[in-house]
Formats: sequence, C-alpha cells, structure tokens
Amino acid sequence: MKGPSVSLETYSFEAEVLTVSGVSPGHSQLALASEGQFRPAEFGVVVLENDLIRAAVCPELGGRLIAWRDQAAGRDLIAMPNRIETEPGGVRARIWRHGLALGLGGSDRANSLGPVAWSIREGEGASGHAALFTFEIVIETGLSVTVCWAVPEDRCEILVQVKATNRTSSPERFRPVWTLGGEWESSPNPEGVSLYAPGTDLALQVRGSVGADAGEGCQILTPGCREGLVLGPWQTTVHTLRLLPLAGLGAPSAVGSDLAIRVEGNRLVARSARPGPATVTVALDDASCHEATAEIGTGLLDTDLPRPVARVRVEQSGSDALEWPDPRPTLTAPVTSGASAAWDGPQPDTAEAMLLAGTLTEATAGLEGPWNAMRAESAFRDRDFATAREAWEEALNFLPENECLWWALARVQATLGEDNSQTLANAHFLSPLEPLLRVEAFLSTPIAEGREPSPLLGPLVKDPDSLLDALGRLLDLGDRESAARLSEEALRHVEIPLVRWLLAWNLLTGARMEAEAAHHAALAAAQAPALPLPWRRLERQAVTETVARFPNLTGAQPWLDTLA
Repeated sequence: MKGPSVSLETYSFEAEVLTVSGVSPGHSQLALASEGQFRPAEFGVVVLENDLIRAAVCPELGGRLIAWRDQAAGRDLIAMPNRIETEPGGVRARIWRHGLALGLGGSDRANSLGPVAWSIREGEGASGHAALFTFEIVIETGLSVTVCWAVPEDRCEILVQVKATNRTSSPERFRPVWTLGGEWESSPNPEGVSLYAPGTDLALQVRGSVGADAGEGCQILTPGCREGLVLGPWQTTVHTLRLLPLAGLGAPSAVGSDLAIRVEGNRLVARSARPGPATVTVALDDASCHEATAEIGTGLLDTDLPRPVARVRVEQSGSDALEWPDPRPTLTAPVTSGASAAWDGPQPDTAEAMLLAGTLTEATAGLEGPWNAMRAESAFRDRDFATAREAWEEALNFLPENECLWWALARVQATLGEDNSQTLANAHFLSPLEPLLRVEAFLSTPIAEGREPSPLLGPLVKDPDSLLDALGRLLDLGDRESAARLSEEALRHVEIPLVRWLLAWNLLTGARMEAEAAHHAALAAAQAPALPLPWRRLERQAVTETVARFPNLTGAQPWLDTLA
C-alpha cells in the first residue's frame, strides 16, 4: 500500500481570454469580461495521492480542487478539465463552476480565478499526511483564510481544514460555503450529507457539513454559512470537512462514519474509507439470514444475492457498524444554521462604534482579549513599548490562536531589541504562510544600499493584497519607518500604484516630507486604476487625503471614482 504523497505537476489547458471592464457593481474589484476566444495556458497543479485516491488542487485558480479520482473504483468524481470556460455570474461578473471551491455566503470569492499563496508538506513517517496549505487575504473583509488539504494514510478520503482569522479590531462575518460543479442531488444523514450524480453510480459523503443546496453548481453548507459566523476582534474559527468518494455506489441507502451501503433489490454494494475485511450480515426477504466475512479489498464490495435484501449490517474493525434500514433518526431536510454564537459580544456595527468611541473597556464581558490588543496598539503608537509588550502578552492569554497577535508581540520585541524567535515560531505554527512573518524576516535584515531587490519580498509582491495588509498593519501601529522601508523595497520589485499612494500618505502625514510625498503621489495618479484597488479604510483614507493635499494631480480623478 503506497502511503500519501504530494507533488507539483504542470497541466496544459485551453483558457478563455478574460479582460477587465470597470468596477463590479457593489464591489471594489474590477469586473471580468470574456473576449470570446481561448488560448493555450499552463497551470501548476498540486497532486495529493495514495493507492486509493488522487486529488489535484490548482493554487493558480483560487486554490480549488480541479480533479479527483477514486483510484479504488477507477472512476473520476471530478474529471481533469481540458478547457477553462467561464459563464456570467459571481462577484466579478464571470465564474467558473468546475471542481470544488470555497465560496463566501452563497457566492464565489473575488479571487476565485486568481492565485493564492501555497506550500506543500510531505508525509512524515508511517502516520504522516501529505498536505497542501493555501493562504488568502479575503478581499473586502478583515479576514484571512488558511486551507489545509490532506490525504490520510491508507484511507480513501480527503481532509479539508479551513481556518479563518479576524485580523482587525472590528467584528467580521465569515460565511463559508463550498461550491461543487456539476449536477448533484443530496440526501442528509446523521454523519453529514450525501451527494450523488443522477443517472450515474457516483456519490460523495461530506462529513462536517450541515446540508447542501443541490442542483447545478451544488453548494455544500458548513456551520455559519447562512447568516455567517460572527468573529469578534482577532478571533479565529476552524471547520473541517471529510470527503469520502463513493464511486460505484450511487444514491446510498445508509451512510456511516467510514462505511456506506446501497441496497437495490437483491444487489448489495458497500464502500469503506479503509479497505479490509468486514463482517456482513444479511437477512433476505424469505427470512433467511446469512453472515460472512467479506473482503472490501479496494474499498468496494458489490454482490448479487439469491433473493431481495430485507436487512443488512456491515461491521469493520475500527469503524462503527452500519445497518440498513438505518435505525438512526431519519433526516428529511438539510440542517441549516443561523449566526453562530462564536462571539457573544456586541454585533459588528455596535462593537465597531464602541471601539472607535473608546467605550470598550476591560470590564466589557468577553472582550478582555480585544481590549488588551487595543491597549497594546495604543501604547505602541505612543512609543510605550514595554506597556505594548505586556498588553499583547495579556491579549494572547485570551486569543492564543491568532497569528497576527503573535506577530505584533514579535514586532514590539524586535523594537525593544529582544529575541523574538520563539514568538515568531508560535505564529508560524498557527499559520505557516502568514505574510507578516515574511515581512518580519525582511525588517530584521540590515538596510543596504545599491543592492538587488530583497529576495525575501519576492513572493509577497506577487500577492499585493497580502503586502498591502502588512503595510496597513505597520501604519496602524504607527511604525511609519518600517512601513516606508517596506513600501520602497516592494516598489523596487514591481510597480503597485496603491503602494505608492500609501507611501505618499505616510510621508505626508508622518515625516511631513511634502516634496517626496508629492513625487510619489504624482507617480501613483499617473497610472490608471488597477488591481488591487483601495478597499480598506486606511487605503481609502490615504487616497482621499493625499489628493486633497495635492488637488492638481493629473489622473487622480479615476482613483477617486473607485471610492464612490
């Protein structure tokens, strides 16, 4: 039995030519338009597999699962495409419905067709999992999302874990919905939801879901997907899906944690996530009863019996026994969930007003962590670094899963000249792809003139939203010198107009270097608006205030129009 492995492969597709066509209605990002033609394109695809399953995830196309083969049954649940063909819809006017992709609140993400940061990890030893990590700043929110895809040892399933982190001092809603391309029907069961493709023997069991809106472009519902999880300031949440392919089964009659069965007349089909022997007890309609040890050698057992099946029980070592008819309560409709009680403080608009007004206090129930984080930021801005360190340490007693707070503590430790290696290791453990860690590595290097652009920032400038998030974090802390250094170094790699707007505003409002600020503002305004557009409060403030200070900037009006 081959253990799980992970590798990077290159695939060639015909890709539809898409161009931008102005700002999407109700959205700060540029809309996509089809040119009606296709071109050859190559994409890197990360493949996770063992002897039982082969899964292909494309980080360059939003980090979606684009191919999935049940190797035990020799069937594709999601076939590798040979063409990327979009259709009208989605938050940026074009959508690709192929594969399995993370959506937000019933729609796709703004970056569903763009690249996400990623890294792969090989399995370590007999119990190790091959894993792919992806990371993304969620546009128009204060959230980041880390997704871990893993293929467990000797199991015919995929594990998908999603961690959302609120990176701000304001409450945020996170509405995770997975979309699955194709036509699917759904059947709820005590373990989650079963999806099956009409007219085929393809089915899929999803554990960790609370239901599904089936049909063309099926949506797999997760906790908080309806109203959204309310994440308090700097709070995190994690949800995990287990995806078990049931090729060869079709619409299941009963589903357990590892087992699924289908009864159709005198035909009995059983699937298991773990190949191996199972005890099968069958009662036929003539009241005869048969017990046998059957080998589910590749995870699939398919047999015809002499008479129709009346009852069946399947037992496999290490799994719960599964019976049909299922004695567990019957679910007639998908279970849905409203707003989560993950945070029972004031709702987003009320809490934000409290934060801005300064009426949030240490005595506000359940908000001790946010209060200390705000106290730390205020102390850092006032250059009271010892108080900032103490307050961030206290905040982490209440919010230990937030990698951004660990980075903030590391930043003040570096400012005080203290060793921050363990603090950064904690942040890395929580989020290996956190862009602030790369920023911290860059800031820890000596300043050198006349050299090549720092390779430390190479991956970050390819992900401008992460770069801008880091810049905004430094500016929020009042660490203007570090923000200016990061901006200037990034611009040595690539021209990003919004980085120039932030640099101009930083120089204008911090060091009062008006001449240099005017230079950078003129360079930014001379460029047509391009992604990323200003959507964070600080970015919008930077553009507005810089243009107000230099009202004769040529080309500034289109940038102001993106703020409307």
